[in-house]
Order: sequence, then C-alpha cells, then structure tokens
Amino acid sequence: MKASKNTLLYLVAGIVSGALWFLLALLFDDGWGIPPGAVGRIAGVSCAVVTGILISFLFRPAFRRVPLLAFILLPCVTLPLALVSFSFLLWLSRLALGIQFSPPPVGGDLRLLTESYLIYGLLGSGPVLYILALLNQYAMRSLLNRNAEH
Repeated sequence: MKASKNTLLYLVAGIVSGALWFLLALLFDDGWGIPPGAVGRIAGVSCAVVTGILISFLFRPAFRRVPLLAFILLPCVTLPLALVSFSFLLWLSRLALGIQFSPPPVGGDLRLLTESYLIYGLLGSGPVLYILALLNQYAMRSLLNRNAEH
C-alpha cells in the first residue's frame, strides 16, 4: 500500500512538473509551435504533462541514487530528451488537430519543431533551463528520498 501511495505521489509530482514546464514553453513559444486556442492549449499542456511523467519515471533511479557530480550533470541528458519528447508529442497533437506550418518546411513539421525547441531551448535559454531542470530534479530527488525514509 505504501509503495503505491509513493508512486502516486511521484506521478502527481511528474504531472505538476510537466504543467509548470508548459508555462515556460508557452512563454517562449508565443503561439508558434503550440497550437492556438483552448483546444490547442489543452493539447500543449497534455504534451508537457506526458513529457513530465516520462522524464520523471525514466530517470527515477538516477534522481534517487546518482552521486552529486553525476546529479549536477544530469540535466545535460534530461533536458534535451525532454525537449525532443515534447516536440514529438506536440507534432502529434498538431497532426491530430490538422495544424501544419505554412509553407511546409524542408524536412517537415517534426524536424522544424524538434530543431527549434532544441536550438532555442539549449542554446538560447540553456543556462536558465539548465538551472530550472536541476531544481526540478532536486525536488524530485527530495520527494523520492523523503518517501524512502517513511
């Protein structure tokens, strides 16, 4: 029973994490890649929440156990993976909503979304996102270690 409660709490933390990251994406995106309107925003936040859950559970063992130096470097892996995952899910939601870039970009919408989020996320806002990712990971680690003690 306790393990399932801890897993549920961690799942909720992943959902909240994804939702908070969506606000940041919305701030930087300004309606370019994230579909417009209420349905588009719901699709966008859904993509971010799924990304938050994916990263939270995929890196759960690392968040809990890696040594300090590796933990500090972990955003170098988690951040690009989250950006690619979010871009892919956003592309799927745009397809489902029938939204495409016009004129069609060379290499398609998926390539444009992924490259844009990676370039602007890692190069344009890299230090800020790195620090936010590190703080996010610290919060997840604290939650995991606190639940392991109780």
